[in-house]
Amino acid sequence: MTDSNSRPRDYKVGYRKPPLHTRFKKGERRNLRGRPKRKKGITEIFTKIINEKVTVPSGEGSERITRAQAVLRVNLDEALKGRKSAMANVDELINVTGMLSEIPESKRAYFMVPRKALSEEEFYREGEEVNRIAVEEARQRRERGEDSF
Repeated sequence: MTDSNSRPRDYKVGYRKPPLHTRFKKGERRNLRGRPKRKKGITEIFTKIINEKVTVPSGEGSERITRAQAVLRVNLDEALKGRKSAMANVDELINVTGMLSEIPESKRAYFMVPRKALSEEEFYREGEEVNRIAVEEARQRRERGEDSF
C-alpha cells in the first residue's frame, strides 16, 4: 500500500531518479523570473538608433529615411555651403569609401579644402594649379601605361 508521498516498493533512488517527495509537482516552477536578459553593448544600441527611420521634408513633401542618411544629407549640404569642417568630413568619407578609385585618374574632379582663408580670386587660381598638376600627372601615368581605364 502506497500513498502519494511514499514510493513504490520497487522504486530505487539514485542517478536521475530523485525521491518522489522532492520532485516538481504538476504545474510548479522554481525559476519564476527566468534567465536575465543580456545587456546590450554601445555598438548594438548605436546601430539600432542610427537605423531608425525619421521623416524629413523633401522637394515635393516629406520622405522617411534612416538617421544615418539624414546625417549624411545634412553634412553634404553644409559642405556645399562652404563649412570647412563639413567639407573635411565629406572628403574623408569619399576617401574611406574609395569612391574616387572607381573613376579613372584622368576623369576625376578634385574636392579642394583651402588650408587658410583665401579671396575668391586666390581660391580659383589655387584650384586651377591643383587641376593642372593632376592632369599632367594623369597624362604621365597614361604614357607609362599605369592608367587602366
